[in-house]
Amino acid sequence: VIATICIELIFGLIVLCSGRITYMLRVILGVMLFAGVMVLFIGIAVNGGISIPAPVFSEGETRFSQIVSIAVLAPWMFVGFETIYHDAGKEGFQIKRTNGGAIASIIAGMLVYAFLALIAVSGVPEGCSSWADYIGNLDSFDGLDAVPVFFNIRRSLGEGGVALAVV
Repeated sequence: VIATICIELIFGLIVLCSGRITYMLRVILGVMLFAGVMVLFIGIAVNGGISIPAPVFSEGETRFSQIVSIAVLAPWMFVGFETIYHDAGKEGFQIKRTNGGAIASIIAGMLVYAFLALIAVSGVPEGCSSWADYIGNLDSFDGLDAVPVFFNIRRSLGEGGVALAVV
């Protein structure tokens, strides 16, 4: 908790002190997030395998209602992308790059969400018959086994993969 508070204070000071540093920090951290998820996804695909999960839809609700519930949440996936347009008003920012940056960011964000979802359902612990069974019984698991993304990273890539995911 203390480390988290210290990191938040450092980032808060950076944001207060310099717009240019804040901009570069956002770009660097965004690229690191994207690259990290891609490395994890490729590593799991090579070592443990990624396949289309079955069942594709959960039982008990219509397919249409499940698609609509995800579509309703979709706008929340893109919270934060408006910073591209905030930066467009700053001195030295090239306006013609704004739309391309926004589109690239949205595509990268979509890929990160999709690949993390695929990682989460790429495998299940012993005793679970499917990802739906696993998700439905998460409260019976402890530690990393209770977090599907981390469970599958550790299953396929070991502790080194978990360390990469944490960084």
